[in-house]
Amino acid sequence: MKKKVKSCVFLWEDISKLWRIMRLTIFIFLISLVSVSGSAFSQQNKMSLKYSNVTLKEAFRAIEENSNYVFFYNAQQIPLDERISLDVEQKDIEDILNELFQDKGIGFKLTDRRIVLYPKSEYDVAVNQQESHPVKETVTNPAGEPIPGTTVIIKGTMVGTVTDMDGNYDLAEVDDTATLVFTFVGMSTLEVPVDGQLVINASLQEDAIGLEEVVAIGYGTQKKSSVTGSIATT
Repeated sequence: MKKKVKSCVFLWEDISKLWRIMRLTIFIFLISLVSVSGSAFSQQNKMSLKYSNVTLKEAFRAIEENSNYVFFYNAQQIPLDERISLDVEQKDIEDILNELFQDKGIGFKLTDRRIVLYPKSEYDVAVNQQESHPVKETVTNPAGEPIPGTTVIIKGTMVGTVTDMDGNYDLAEVDDTATLVFTFVGMSTLEVPVDGQLVINASLQEDAIGLEEVVAIGYGTQKKSSVTGSIATT
C-alpha cells in the first residue's frame, strides 16, 4: 500500500512539472505572436503612394486601404473636395501626412491607429509660415526687482504665459514679427516687438493712477473713482 501512495505522489509531481512547462511554453508563444504582430504593423506604416489630381477624400481612402489607420474628422471643417497630387516612396504615416497637409491649414494627431484631423488656427498657420523660436527672460519693476504673476501674451492671440516667482517667463514658439504684451496690476502695459530676439527683458513702470487707486474686481481692475457702490478694501 505504501508503494502505491509513493507512486501516486511521484506521478502528481510529474504532472505538475509538465503543466508548468506547458504554461511557460504557451506564454512564450503568445509573446512571440504579439511581437510578430507589432513588427508587421510597424512595417505597414511604410507606404508608397502615387496619386495625381485626386481629392483629399480619395487620398484618405487610399491611405486607409494601404494601412491599418482610420481617419476621423468633421467633414464641415476639412476641404474634402480639394484636389492634390501625392508621390511618396516607402515613407511612414507621419511623413506622408506632413507632406499631404503642407500649407493646407490642417493639423493631425496620431492616436493608436486613428488619425484625428482638425483645422489649425490662424495663428498656427502664421507661425508655420514664418520662422519661430523660443523667447524668454525676466520682468522687473523700476527698482530692478522681479515681478511674479506678470501676464505675457503674443499680441492678437490667446497664446501666452505668466511669470514665475522669480519674474521669469518662457514662450516656446514666437515668430519674428510678433509683439509681446506685458501686463500687471498697477503697472503700465508694455509692448515689445520681438524682431528676432531670443531674450527680452521687460521693465514695467508704475501706472500714473498708482497702486493705491486700483481696486481688483473679479479678473479685472478699475480705478476707485470709477467704482459705484460699496466695496470693501483691506
